[in-house]
Amino acid sequence: MPQFPGQQAALSRYFAQAFRVPAVGPASGAGPRRVFINFVIAADGHICNAQVQKGTGDALEAEALRVVASMPNWYPGYQNGEAVAVSYTQSFTVPPTPVAAEVPALPADKVSQPPRFIVVKQSNGVELTLENQLRANSAGLPDGHAPITVPVQFVIDTTGLVSQVKPRSGPGITQRIQQRVEETVYRLRWEPARQQGRKVPVTYQAVVTVYPNYAAPITPAKK
Repeated sequence: MPQFPGQQAALSRYFAQAFRVPAVGPASGAGPRRVFINFVIAADGHICNAQVQKGTGDALEAEALRVVASMPNWYPGYQNGEAVAVSYTQSFTVPPTPVAAEVPALPADKVSQPPRFIVVKQSNGVELTLENQLRANSAGLPDGHAPITVPVQFVIDTTGLVSQVKPRSGPGITQRIQQRVEETVYRLRWEPARQQGRKVPVTYQAVVTVYPNYAAPITPAKK
């Protein structure tokens, strides 16, 4: 079976640190809420095809998908000595908490302080800007195929988490490519937008460039 780096203890620590419970409206009864995410650990260890197997119908599903899609590569599973793709299901349990009702999202360009993307710095010192993070690879494009640009709309909530990712459909944009776009956007982290000093959720428009199944180019961060 595939293994998370550091095994189960490290996986539990990752989920505890990465998962942030979003505001989802009034408390939903006395029992805990559970979300089950099914995903595939590919033969090279990367995570793909994450989808809700059973959920709550609210922002908890989006957060669980984001956390799963953001996982580092696993050590792959093997069958007869050969690395193979393996389906895996992870559950998330959240106790009910009374929270304020959800505030309607405003367009990002209509607030006094738009959301700010949090630049990711890799271990080798390379900074991954928003431009770099909006590039994805997809096995849905054959080698040599020209990159495809996919417009996408999503919500950035008051904690900086992404939800309600909606890639646009169109010629050449398959369901597999749309899913890869969703996985890419769910990884983004933001400083939330503010309206007159108060944190507010906003809708944001972006374009993801999808390349064939090889490393997309990295643009150095501007100094």
